[in-house]
Amino acid sequence: MTSKRFKHELSIFLLLSQSGIPIKKQIELSFSDSKAILARLEKGEELFNILSSMNDPFCLKLCELARHMSLKDAATLLEHVNAYSKKHFFSMAQKLLYPVTIFFFSFLMTLFFIDTILPQMMAYIDQEALFLRVLKAIMLILSVFLGAFFLLFFYVYVEHPIPWVEKQLQKIPFLQMYYSMQFALFFEGVLSPQLSSMETLQLLSSLNGQAHVRMTARNAYQRLAHGEAIERCFCDLETEFCDFFQIGMECQDLHRLLRLYVQKKEKELQKGCAHIVKWISVLSYLSMGALVIVVYQVLLSPLSLLTTF
Repeated sequence: MTSKRFKHELSIFLLLSQSGIPIKKQIELSFSDSKAILARLEKGEELFNILSSMNDPFCLKLCELARHMSLKDAATLLEHVNAYSKKHFFSMAQKLLYPVTIFFFSFLMTLFFIDTILPQMMAYIDQEALFLRVLKAIMLILSVFLGAFFLLFFYVYVEHPIPWVEKQLQKIPFLQMYYSMQFALFFEGVLSPQLSSMETLQLLSSLNGQAHVRMTARNAYQRLAHGEAIERCFCDLETEFCDFFQIGMECQDLHRLLRLYVQKKEKELQKGCAHIVKWISVLSYLSMGALVIVVYQVLLSPLSLLTTF
């Protein structure tokens, strides 16, 4: 069962669960493989264990959270976090598609003219050859920069962190802000009077599929276990998160303070994404200008031969 299909079937199940009809009928009307699920229920298995065995990332996270809150609240939290986490990536990817396409088209055409046409016309453009090679080197550097940026973009999106890489990436303010906002979303979502701080961090540290959240929660849990105050256990995150967290603890309204923090950081994240898109757009238009210069030099330089007669 695909994740998208499972989410759709689960949403039907959650809606039916509010109607008061028997659980057996809910499953029959919701899940396409309801017969297999009901057969396992009759054998005494718990519904959470059955759903967990589907090996769907969303399902694994859902079942882990649903052990500490209602199934509906767990599903709402995951949908909320996924919407926050992915909308910035998809929005930036859509805005970058056009300028990046222009840049790489210009880059490839520049390489074509310099490496293919230029050698055949060296007799006419000796004076411009150095300039074109410098231009080629600059565009190579820019293409490496863009390639590294998109590797980083993909690395953050797929969420399979490597510890030593994470330590370096967390020094980048923009990424530290993104990780802090993501952690705040989850922490605020699982806050409950029935869970202590240790239990909340332990829950987050065992959460499937959210590697950054899990890693931060595990580090904070270890520091808390060694006797540090909880507001000082989040040194992996940005200082502003710690400030909001501490104020929330002092005024006993951590839910509201963490929501305010997320709202504030979402606006800053949108501004940061807009700046990245703007600068990459500038690079793409400069690359188009470079292509025009190369075409001009290659096609019109032979006319300089006429001045020698």
